[in-house]
Amino acid sequence: MAEEEEAAEDPEGDLTPEDSGPSRLPQFIVLIMVILLGQAAVGYVLITRVYYPGLMGEVEDEEMVENPDQRPVFEIDQPNLFPLEEMILNPPDDEGIRFLSAAVTLEFDTPETLVELESGPLGAQIHDLILAKLSQTPFKSMDEAEERAALKLRLRDEVNAAALVESGEVIQVYFERFILQ
Repeated sequence: MAEEEEAAEDPEGDLTPEDSGPSRLPQFIVLIMVILLGQAAVGYVLITRVYYPGLMGEVEDEEMVENPDQRPVFEIDQPNLFPLEEMILNPPDDEGIRFLSAAVTLEFDTPETLVELESGPLGAQIHDLILAKLSQTPFKSMDEAEERAALKLRLRDEVNAAALVESGEVIQVYFERFILQ
């Protein structure tokens, strides 16, 4: 009884941890771990499904999801190319004898032009015309890339101006090989 009287007299009453009940700290730790795991899972899903595909430009098509092995097929127009035989010549130069080996290919606007070129002597006439123009072109006007681009335009204009081809015109000149020494 004396102990009860002392407890009644002490208004502040120092309570020991045993008197306050069980600790709730383990419950809070478990709750915090569950919340952190949930946030990590949501972050992973958002990053892998939304952020990275959008960053890489990977937009999922319904067709691509249904048939992932099939790729889209794009139609490409077949160019109308006419390759000329290799030309070996000596361009004029003041410093010495020079050497040019060129393989030229012409692109025409219509496929009928290719039939016209292959059926008669027209291909040989165009070959001779380009050979003559390359033989007249000085070495110094062919040794730089910009000069070769201008030479292509000049050859295209020369072939079109000669009016050898009736059913079309040259739209581009390509050098498959251009060796200048």
